Amino acid sequence: MARPVLPLDDRRSVTCQACHEPHKKTAGRPAQPGPDPQLRAYGNIKFRNDAVAFAGEAATCYTCHQSRTDTRTNSPDWNVRRAPHDSTAAEMLSATNAMQFAGWTYNSSPHADKTRFVAPGKSEARQCLSCHNDVTPAKGQLGYQAMGGHSFKMAQGDDTDIFTTASGAGTTVAGTRKFTFSPASPISSFLKKVTTGDQLTLTGPDAGTYAVDSVDGSRQITLQGGGAFMGGTPTTWSIKSVAKYNVAACVQCHTTAVDFRDVARGDYDGNLTIQPVQDEIAGLLAALKSAIQAKLTTLVGSPATMSIANGRIKYTVTAGSLVRTFPGPGVPASENPDFPYSGLSAADKATWDALYGASYNWAFVGNDHSEGIHNTGYAVNLLQSAYKAVTGSSIGSPFVPF
Repeated sequence: MARPVLPLDDRRSVTCQACHEPHKKTAGRPAQPGPDPQLRAYGNIKFRNDAVAFAGEAATCYTCHQSRTDTRTNSPDWNVRRAPHDSTAAEMLSATNAMQFAGWTYNSSPHADKTRFVAPGKSEARQCLSCHNDVTPAKGQLGYQAMGGHSFKMAQGDDTDIFTTASGAGTTVAGTRKFTFSPASPISSFLKKVTTGDQLTLTGPDAGTYAVDSVDGSRQITLQGGGAFMGGTPTTWSIKSVAKYNVAACVQCHTTAVDFRDVARGDYDGNLTIQPVQDEIAGLLAALKSAIQAKLTTLVGSPATMSIANGRIKYTVTAGSLVRTFPGPGVPASENPDFPYSGLSAADKATWDALYGASYNWAFVGNDHSEGIHNTGYAVNLLQSAYKAVTGSSIGSPFVPF
């Protein structure tokens, strides 16, 4: 039987039903004023290492955005050198289920403390929802309906041209306010990228830069300020995607973090410069990967690089392009015939175990995708402890909890 085909622009990978159960009330949610959100999950979430975290109404977020891996020593996942799933935000916020090395204290940041972080207008912490959902630009503000709310986006736009007639793909119609494409087919995709606060720039008649107020279903852009644009025939026109940041929750504490970039409280990556948190984490990630690959090169006797492939922690021997899984108790000899785990000495096993743990932390922090913002303290400690496990040396200044 023939089935309708959805146009590419109308396809959605995640729909309402991913989080909401349309036929049931939220199980376990305390009675509150207003309609029930009919969430698929509420309250506590248990991670694969059996750690339990309270997520409240963000429980459906926690259900998906976790590593799906048990990092406890000699668990089935640990034995086969499994890598974390590509979304570890829930465990990062909960400060659990990364590789924690003995003798190291793992601190957290206030973002991970549900008693301290509450969005404006809310009476309780709502974990992910406090930043990604509960605050959103009002009508007329930059990014209205493009960030926060059910978009869950914290940023939108990149300060580049979405479209320009200088590329030769657009035409104008004389004496009107109408701009058309030639060919017309890209128009739907193009307009879906335009949001409140983006900028229309004209040269020729009506030359100037105008702020976009809205884009409606008729594929019509409304400009802020109204009457100045009279609709002459411009020589060229372009629309720029203005960078926008949903910082309403952030600026309660970080009054200068208008783009999420606030200076760290220490030189965590040891480059003798205190930078924004994101740069400190990037420096630690780079230093740790270099240390891991230097150690790998020593162990295998040839230049080697660490990578994540097929859900495992692997390395590639550069000279022969040989890909191997890190040796572990559950790794078959076919995946690493060069260093079968059962044949290693106790000291070599400890070395490979530490190298696996360090590589796991490198992936865990990167897969959180917040560049350290979700829980700076845990991210810094995971990377610094991993670096010391690989090199025997410390890096950067320690994270001092609030």
